[in-house]
Amino acid sequence: MSKSAQLFGLGALILAISIYVQSFLVLRSDWIQVLSTFAGMILGFACILKSGFMNWKSVLAVAIALRLIPIFSTPNLSDDYHRFLWDGELTASGQNPYLYLPEEAHEQFSYLRDDLLSEMNSKEYYTVYPPVNQFFFFIAGLLTETTEGGLLVLKLIVFLFEVLLLFLLSRWASSKGQMWWFLLYAFHPLIIIEVVGNL
Repeated sequence: MSKSAQLFGLGALILAISIYVQSFLVLRSDWIQVLSTFAGMILGFACILKSGFMNWKSVLAVAIALRLIPIFSTPNLSDDYHRFLWDGELTASGQNPYLYLPEEAHEQFSYLRDDLLSEMNSKEYYTVYPPVNQFFFFIAGLLTETTEGGLLVLKLIVFLFEVLLLFLLSRWASSKGQMWWFLLYAFHPLIIIEVVGNL
């Protein structure tokens, strides 16, 4: 195994461990833990970039695998997902999420879930999410009635779009001899944590 492949593998391992710890074990309120895991992710990211490893199929496979890690985690850096699921539940029941403040909707439609309302950080506001987002929230509301199920549906949707984007970017970067630019997107810790991990 070449030195570049070894350094790439080490970086990917450090990144994977850090993503796992951040996704499942870290509390948002503990800034030392948050900063420590991000430091680990940055170290892994730096090793990957420094490795110069450019086998696009292997790089693509690892980038996809890293995005699988936070699929089953509950977002811990943002609690906006309560509003996503609320809007989805409202739309799935045939109501327009743009017409009601959450507490107004809860008073009119008793079937709406108390737990989503109590955990929501935007009870005083009308929804701000555009129709494209609402469509995906609707799918989650249609397919499941639990927070865990709704999160999984939304994360799988985001994951599938990420896989498509990674595939297209890797093919383009490979054909142009610009794999380094692909590495910047594919292994950037904030993209992995925020897009798939925190929706």
